[in-house]
Amino acid sequence: MPRMRLNTGFLATLALVVNVACVAIGQAEVTSDSLEVTSVSPQTSVVLESGLIYQDIVKGSGREPLPGQKVGFHYVGKVISTGKIIDNSRIKIIPNPLRVTLGGGKLIKGIEEGIIGMRVGGRRLIEIPPELGYGDAGVPPEIPPKARLLFDIELVEVRDNETTGSTRQTSE
Repeated sequence: MPRMRLNTGFLATLALVVNVACVAIGQAEVTSDSLEVTSVSPQTSVVLESGLIYQDIVKGSGREPLPGQKVGFHYVGKVISTGKIIDNSRIKIIPNPLRVTLGGGKLIKGIEEGIIGMRVGGRRLIEIPPELGYGDAGVPPEIPPKARLLFDIELVEVRDNETTGSTRQTSE
């Protein structure tokens, strides 16, 4: 039971930090149930050649992941044109971060590209063009054709693959 209180306290603190950061940049509307991020801010965003746009909300101070390393991150993804949330790692039955090998082909290209340059403890908004998401076809009915996506990513873990060592850093 004490562990549950700790997690609840952590989530409440995180929600407060996220609320303050997003309201401060004028890109959020907060309701009692959710945080609605509408877009990345043009004044503070980075546009890559691929068309991906990102904005660091919180700059992490931990390890920066490299291709081939395992990363753990929480995320909320939505379709920009409809505002529909398509996935949220924090509202699963067990709200664990998604853990994958960076560059392993298990994520859409936009998320893989958007995580590069982050550090553990960082939070980033990533606007993903269709070419780096689900393309011309989309994934109907959830994701329409040629959909631009917005992901809110919080990098919480970077570790070497078991075959290359066990160096690990987490923010939790």
